[in-house]
Amino acid sequence: MERWLDEGIDVAGVAYEEFINDIYQENKLYNNELELGGEHVDITNIDMPVLQIVAEYDHLIPPGASKPFNEIISSEDTETLEFATGHIGMSVSSRSHEELWPQVCDWFEARSDGTEESAEPATPGAEDTDVAGGEAGTADLTNGGSPVETDSDTSAQTDLDSVTSSDTETDLDAETSDLHGEDRSDEEIIERGEDEVEEEPTEPGEMNVDEDVVEEVTDEEIESETDDLTALTGVGQAYAEDLSEAGIDTFDQLAEADAADLAAETGISPSRIEDWIEQAQEQ
Repeated sequence: MERWLDEGIDVAGVAYEEFINDIYQENKLYNNELELGGEHVDITNIDMPVLQIVAEYDHLIPPGASKPFNEIISSEDTETLEFATGHIGMSVSSRSHEELWPQVCDWFEARSDGTEESAEPATPGAEDTDVAGGEAGTADLTNGGSPVETDSDTSAQTDLDSVTSSDTETDLDAETSDLHGEDRSDEEIIERGEDEVEEEPTEPGEMNVDEDVVEEVTDEEIESETDDLTALTGVGQAYAEDLSEAGIDTFDQLAEADAADLAAETGISPSRIEDWIEQAQEQ
């Protein structure tokens, strides 16, 4: 979510100015007076089915600013789905995905004719394609259209594989040795071999792990990923569980949350959530 919010795309200044003046201030789109590039945008030409998906708590596009659009277009098949959430919650909340978007899919399915467009990609002619990568075109191909591999090519590839394998083993040996780059002594080799022998053989498909290390790492991850939200005034265990189900497990997440979206997601009053957000921001 944070990455999405931080990666806004810049808008050309003139386009932004025209949008504010023509659509926002003078309402030319609704009044059917908008022009783009010198051409009239005639909304009376809109005669296809139109579905509006409206968020009740949307502070960016309030329902009152969008719902009247269905009344002024020519389409006879218009519908509005209004859902109790905010602008972002409409897209990302689990409840929207469970309740709203299946309705949207049903709307589209009911108006689908059941056909799918399929376009076969154009296949270039054999005379224009140089599969082997040389400059001779079809002259590079024999044996039923497959590139011919010569003995010299095979030999060169084998030599390359040999060199690569040798270099890799040398690098790994140098990096994994306690002496790091120096020749290991016979004593070191024997000592390492004894240390790496497992007490019990591993069953096929299994992997032995250090349980102490796993438990330590897991505990650290859990501690770092969650905060005790009940430390906030007014947040009991039940409220904390509601917040967790909505994806709020830390003070930082709560501090950055949108009160309206979170209220719609959890069913908790927006005023109560706003108070918790202020407390989280002070943590």
